[in-house]
Amino acid sequence: MTAKKDILEIRELRKPEEKEALRLLEFYGLALGVVKPLFIHVTTHPISILLMMFISVAFFKLSGSFLISLLLPMPVLAFIYTLKNLPLLSRRHRKRHIDRTRGFYAHYRCREGCNFFVALHDGKIVGTVGVDRKSPGVGEIRRMVVHPRHRRIGLACRLLAVAEEYCRKVESYRYIELSTSHVQRPAIAFYTKQGYQLVNVTPLSVFVPGYVSHDNWNFRKVI
Repeated sequence: MTAKKDILEIRELRKPEEKEALRLLEFYGLALGVVKPLFIHVTTHPISILLMMFISVAFFKLSGSFLISLLLPMPVLAFIYTLKNLPLLSRRHRKRHIDRTRGFYAHYRCREGCNFFVALHDGKIVGTVGVDRKSPGVGEIRRMVVHPRHRRIGLACRLLAVAEEYCRKVESYRYIELSTSHVQRPAIAFYTKQGYQLVNVTPLSVFVPGYVSHDNWNFRKVI
């Protein structure tokens, strides 16, 4: 059943909840929020389809097996994509786990200009949002995730409002920035609706000329 608004609590993260928050972020934030839509984007791109057709024909001519030519193109394409983006993936890996190496709780709850908020339903974390200090006068929204079962009830709006209020009243930030992948269309629509304006688009990797496989959309809001 969908959770009701009146039984949801939003407050600051507590130390014993650190691992539970990380599990939510890694599975629903990374696996379902980024990896899945990025995989769909890459495999349905016209260039990817042409490459898979070419690889399929090549395997059929080499092996004479229709089954091999049907099954192998996708793993081969994934392997080529991984090799091409290995340095990028390494940088992402380090950035993604910086909170864990420093101590997730300490990173957000024990550093000046930072904080982390969780939404709880029946004692379980169902939503998260973090605030990081990006530069003097500028805060950054990070780790914005809502459990699928608790979406479409306004929880994301409430979490964002709590983070923005913290930025405005506690830290006196003038601007709030955030970034999201171009494959996360619902997130882009959500932030745009909340008053965030697109500042620039940062390409993160180019598979072949003219084919941007992943990029970041960077937003800013004056508060």
